[in-house]
Amino acid sequence: MATRYFRKSLPHTEGAESYWVEMTGREFYDFVNSPEAKGRYFIVMDDLVIETNEQQFRKWLSEKNHSDYLRRCEVGIQTLSLYSDDISESRNGEDVLSDSSDLEELVVTKLRCHTLRAAMSELSADDNYLLYKLYFAENTCSENELAEELGITQQGIHKRKKKILKNLKKLVVEFEKSQQYKVKGKKKRPFI
Repeated sequence: MATRYFRKSLPHTEGAESYWVEMTGREFYDFVNSPEAKGRYFIVMDDLVIETNEQQFRKWLSEKNHSDYLRRCEVGIQTLSLYSDDISESRNGEDVLSDSSDLEELVVTKLRCHTLRAAMSELSADDNYLLYKLYFAENTCSENELAEELGITQQGIHKRKKKILKNLKKLVVEFEKSQQYKVKGKKKRPFI
């Protein structure tokens, strides 16, 4: 179904004084890029775009951002409801959970990610930016592309990357060693 676009005929009125004007996609695009659209707010609901007031827009935007954040956090996570049809009365639910080796791998991976984040927080903003662009961005770039963006040579980016990764490895090892001996905030012997 095609998206439908609506704006108010009188933007700052409520109730019967104003009526809705339906626009095509092209008309809507032209409208939002015109001076007349300044200070007007639109929300998107599936296949509907509708004008609203600033308060409703901010509430909608906050909820949308929260929902998008939760969706990004759920990547790789499966939620199992207590009311799920996956668990029949003849099963106890344990067979739905992954085996313990998968769980151990998941815990180790989470701990490594935590360690890496802690180590990366020790890097400078420039170093973090370089690693982000090369490894973590949604659309990563090559050393050549980053060199062009920053106005330096590809060899310069490569050398910087190697130095940062060497420093990051050192920070990770130091952080892991410092965490081995901590138990509830007190330094203790490591568990072996």
